[in-house]
Amino acid sequence: MKHHIIILFFSGFLFSNCTKENKTIDTNSFNGYWEIDHVITSSGTEKTYGFNEFIDFFKTQDSLGFRSKVKPQFGGKYISNNQKITYRIRTKNDSTFLTYTNSNDTWNDLIIEATSKQICLKNKQGNLYYYKPYTPIIIDEKK
Repeated sequence: MKHHIIILFFSGFLFSNCTKENKTIDTNSFNGYWEIDHVITSSGTEKTYGFNEFIDFFKTQDSLGFRSKVKPQFGGKYISNNQKITYRIRTKNDSTFLTYTNSNDTWNDLIIEATSKQICLKNKQGNLYYYKPYTPIIIDEKK
């Protein structure tokens, strides 16, 4: 009986390690304009955003980049607030982080997901921020 338990234990251990999914983060997917879709707080409360006056612009090259807030305008143009927060993408213990730095502070956001369709970041308070690609508002003036 002990042999069966030991065999089951090791089989389960091997199976769980073989099927473990390694999620890769495509850091190039950060580049561009992103708007917050919804937030799930650490307590489980969800807040959905229907309209965003400001959106985030990310620019990453290699593992360095910056993030700034911009205000979309009709016709596909943007007004920047001229404040860039620089970041470095780094990996530690199989987790990938955005490490932000400004003149006053340094902090991290854990990258949960980064694809061309969605970015999910977790801050130190445990809140999950879900971003979707921003689609500019373009009005056809010919009509």
